[in-house]
Amino acid sequence: MEILTKAERSRRYYQEHSDHLKTIKREWYHKNRDRLIEERRSYVSAHKEEIKAYAQKYNFALKKEILSYYSGNGKPFCKRCGVNDIDVLCLDHVNDEGHDHRKHTNGSGTASYKWLREHQFPEGFQVLCANCNLKKEIERRRRQ
Repeated sequence: MEILTKAERSRRYYQEHSDHLKTIKREWYHKNRDRLIEERRSYVSAHKEEIKAYAQKYNFALKKEILSYYSGNGKPFCKRCGVNDIDVLCLDHVNDEGHDHRKHTNGSGTASYKWLREHQFPEGFQVLCANCNLKKEIERRRRQ
């Protein structure tokens, strides 16, 4: 006889009955959907400033993580001019395919940063300040 911990029993039960449990959860959600939406609206309304502060903190930390990784030395800086003010730094597509990438990832900014993290920081990106990024775009358009 196999002796299982409570966590192992729960895990095994869920694995064996996952389809049924998902159906029950889905039915419960649809039955309680309006109440859940109203509770969420009420919570967001009552905690608007806290939610905003958390989102800003999270977004800044995510941006810093991504830019630090693509800067290569752990501290974000512009590859062209060396400026290190994170407020003016942005991520640049090395091969100028940013438009296509934004369509593929459904957005820019935080959505792109999340995508990069989820995809283990793919190559093809660099950190530029806003001025150098604009200058790169101007140079690209002149070449056309």
